[in-house]
Amino acid sequence: MNTAKQPSDRLEITDNHASLYIAGEKRAQAEIEEIDRIYLAWWRSHPFVAFEEGPYVVVVLRDEAWVLPADLAGFVDLLFGSNFELLVAAAKFYQGLTPPPFRWRKKWWRGDVFLGIHPARTVPRAWRSKPSLLREEIRSNALWTHYGKFLYRDLDNLIGGWFHQDFDIEGSTLEEVLAAYKKVHSLEGLRRTRADIQRFLEKRDDRQLKDDFVRLFHPDVDPEDWDGGMTTRQWLLRIAELLQ
Repeated sequence: MNTAKQPSDRLEITDNHASLYIAGEKRAQAEIEEIDRIYLAWWRSHPFVAFEEGPYVVVVLRDEAWVLPADLAGFVDLLFGSNFELLVAAAKFYQGLTPPPFRWRKKWWRGDVFLGIHPARTVPRAWRSKPSLLREEIRSNALWTHYGKFLYRDLDNLIGGWFHQDFDIEGSTLEEVLAAYKKVHSLEGLRRTRADIQRFLEKRDDRQLKDDFVRLFHPDVDPEDWDGGMTTRQWLLRIAELLQ
């Protein structure tokens, strides 16, 4: 029997543990309660090179810090999984505002994965003096809009590029808009978009789904305005069906 191939770099979150795999090898593991801080940060462009800002997370334990890029498999489970409320209640979330240390970012400059395990003392001193983030701050539009573009890159491109305020240029129905979308995207691109939809749906109940859809993607359309009124879940499921 064939088994699905696991990503070589990934974060696995269970009820009690977080495990970090690099190049297919488990390099670190910790119990959730051992996490001291989780920094939500953004790569700030080098002053002489035009890089797009990229979000990442730094998970700080007693002796080490895990630097995790937003496109790491399993990243979403840390921020949207079952442990989120527990981590918020324990004041584990903080914001990283200053540029990351050179030892973290040198891989980025070489085009390698922005991922690694570093001594906890390398976390910038300026980060450590900031107060923890409140739940309302963590879930704010300003913060999650950055993450939506990276956690669900293809879905974000679909919503922003094809369901903007002038979407009816491509058609007046979902079928017409998605038919135009499919003409200019590869089968692999369609597969990635469907995968984004599946991941986005399976992590949320209907109420959180509606709120996070607006918070992450800032859509110019409302699913309830389509086909006599659809829930956000029904709308996204219909899109996934049309992308087959």
